[in-house]
Amino acid sequence: MMKRFLLGLLLALTLSGSADAAARFLTCPTTCTITPSDTSIWGSVSGGTGASVPGASDTVTLDSATCVGGTTCTATLNFGGTWTIQSFTMGTCTASTTGCIFDNSVNNNNMTLTLAGTAFSGTGSGVRNIKLGTATYTLSGSSTSTWTFANVTNLTMTASNATVAFTSAGGIKNFFGGTSQTYGTVSFAGATGAGRAVFSTAFTANVLTLTAPNFLVLDHLTSPTVGTTLNMVGTSTSAIGVITDQIGTQASIAMPASQTAQWATFRDVAVTGNNLTAINSLSLGDNSGITITAPQALGAGGGTLIGG
Repeated sequence: MMKRFLLGLLLALTLSGSADAAARFLTCPTTCTITPSDTSIWGSVSGGTGASVPGASDTVTLDSATCVGGTTCTATLNFGGTWTIQSFTMGTCTASTTGCIFDNSVNNNNMTLTLAGTAFSGTGSGVRNIKLGTATYTLSGSSTSTWTFANVTNLTMTASNATVAFTSAGGIKNFFGGTSQTYGTVSFAGATGAGRAVFSTAFTANVLTLTAPNFLVLDHLTSPTVGTTLNMVGTSTSAIGVITDQIGTQASIAMPASQTAQWATFRDVAVTGNNLTAINSLSLGDNSGITITAPQALGAGGGTLIGG
């Protein structure tokens, strides 16, 4: 019995150890293609080579040693399917001229980022150009999961046809999309427990989807934009809440086109650009630009424009 226990314990430790994240650094002379088989461009340390191609248990970094030729470096993704890694970071990627280019607009490979933490980061001051193509970037971290371009200095990004999808129900889902950056679709799976979505920076999502139940926290210092379509539909037993990060101070969200929400609750929210019509919904106070019609079960009559 003791021998079986020890064998089981050894197997468990072996399996758990194999899931530990290994660091992988891209070392690209001037141009390279990221494929499932080319180990010549990956190192286990910054500037190194000869390491295995990063996979589901590895972190990926494009840093200041990425472009060993000292000129513009272009890394094109060609993975023949979905590339699953822990995280992707290239905020410090730069070179002596025009810096680093990460191009996924040629093959449009979907990426899945599994890290419970900062899963995709392009924030920083390095000269960088990120082309996200038409791919879907799935953040599946089970607790806190972050997509961040909080600092867009020297950044050129093309993301207007890309999808960023948070698929886990638990934890805080931080979307810091980057000032003046535009995305195709940003979506959040239904949340459980203390799960919520948090927005910061003045980005634009052409399509924003919040699956109920959910809770959206808006940064009162910035104003994100819903470009064309808002999908915010709850039910009587599965609602969606929208609130500021600083109670008593309005946070704003711009909607160039009129939008409709159902079974939602608002507090300290200012909708600008066009009116939001919220059906079977509630105001907890200090809202503007939202026409809120309470659920009939609460004895509400017609709609009320909160804040004009």
